[in-house]
Amino acid sequence: MKRRLPVAVVDLYGTFDDSSAVSGVISLRERLADQPMALVLDVSHLSIAGDAAVTALLNLADDAANWPGARIALCGATPPVRALLSAAAPRKPRYAGQRTAGEQRTGGEQRTGDRTSVGGLDLYDRVDDAVRVALRLPVPPRHSVRLPPDRHAPEQARITVDRSCAEWGVPRLSQLAQVIVSELVTNAVVHARTPMELTVRLVGTVLHLAVRDGDPRTLVDPGGGVAADGHGYGRGLLIVDSMSDGWGCAPTGEGKVVWARLAVPA
Repeated sequence: MKRRLPVAVVDLYGTFDDSSAVSGVISLRERLADQPMALVLDVSHLSIAGDAAVTALLNLADDAANWPGARIALCGATPPVRALLSAAAPRKPRYAGQRTAGEQRTGGEQRTGDRTSVGGLDLYDRVDDAVRVALRLPVPPRHSVRLPPDRHAPEQARITVDRSCAEWGVPRLSQLAQVIVSELVTNAVVHARTPMELTVRLVGTVLHLAVRDGDPRTLVDPGGGVAADGHGYGRGLLIVDSMSDGWGCAPTGEGKVVWARLAVPA
């Protein structure tokens, strides 16, 4: 990895195929968990083969756009790789909410200004070009704080969110954001039981809240469920689900990130 923030650059080598797609995507999610503006991948020395591998990359682009709001660029992709991506792109998205009403993936490469893309992935000949374009984007303000898995963590998280909303001129979001972040942190304290990192960002007109912990178990049921130890989990996520404008759980190589977002009221 050449750089982390605000643009992450990663060199990829070897073969990305159906058997390595899962581990490869998890490794890239680890980079996205740092919440860069863009993830630039040098694939000039990478062979991509197999439907599952191509689908995994396209799904990762969907997920990155959903959270953390980052674009993924492939640099140096060979003509066969471009052809594979173009052929796979028209399929139906996995999550209906990931795209605006009426928007669908279309086959073939699409040109918008100086950006060529396919299936949500930006294509560049050179890494320097991708980085240059990404660095034109405004860098979202952010605050991050490390929290121990104890009873004081939710209060510290609420204070961080309140201060962030005041500093960034969105005080109307503070109370709602505090409720949501309290649930996210409490869930990590009770169930992950590992140190965590809270990151608050204002991306355009959307407030992003993310809690990163060291527990690899993912959360998929906002109605609650039963963990391996027999204890219930996830009931607090009903609050997150009902009060946020979107939330999700992104697995990483070292744990997971549970995130939520709130749109700034007009």
